[in-house]
Amino acid sequence: MDIQKGRDFSEAERQAIEHHKFLARDAYEERERDRKSGAAVWCFDLENVLAMPRTTVSNFFHKRKLSVYNLTVHCSVDKNVFCAVWNEAENGRGGNAIASALLKVLDQFVQMHTTNSEIILWSDSCVPQNRNSLMAYAL
Repeated sequence: MDIQKGRDFSEAERQAIEHHKFLARDAYEERERDRKSGAAVWCFDLENVLAMPRTTVSNFFHKRKLSVYNLTVHCSVDKNVFCAVWNEAENGRGGNAIASALLKVLDQFVQMHTTNSEIILWSDSCVPQNRNSLMAYAL
């Protein structure tokens, strides 16, 4: 099977692509095992920065805009989606802000689902979101 038609890949590139596909399949299977375990599985990600307000008026396009951040969390238990939204005047989008937003959403979930005893968190490997000591300490 061709990886991508119309392009010749070196052997090293082919191996890198196949390894990436293997890791992606492995992560997908791991997430599915987590979902079937009965634990509450949370997938979360920080959306790209939203520049507000949005407009089609050309004169307004070059004016200063407010950056808005949105941490979106999907819960496997009840299929609800939670959004923690804040703007640059309140806080940035560093590890502290993201950890605080996630804890706020987790607090809401715990109040709604008092019987769940295990929560599994899934995120990409973005350093401010997941791979830092701030998030580990907060959790």
